[in-house]
Amino acid sequence: GLVMDFDARTTIPFEGERHNALHDARYQAKYVSAIWQKLLPSQADF
Repeated sequence: GLVMDFDARTTIPFEGERHNALHDARYQAKYVSAIWQKLLPSQADF
């Protein structure tokens, strides 16, 4: 994300208790999803 000048860590707020496996996994999924959305153009762009 930083290569594209996008820092998902500061963009996406953490919800829940830190170091709780379920909360951490949900945050990581949102984090990865946000980066993929920046990397891949949406279908509307075609």
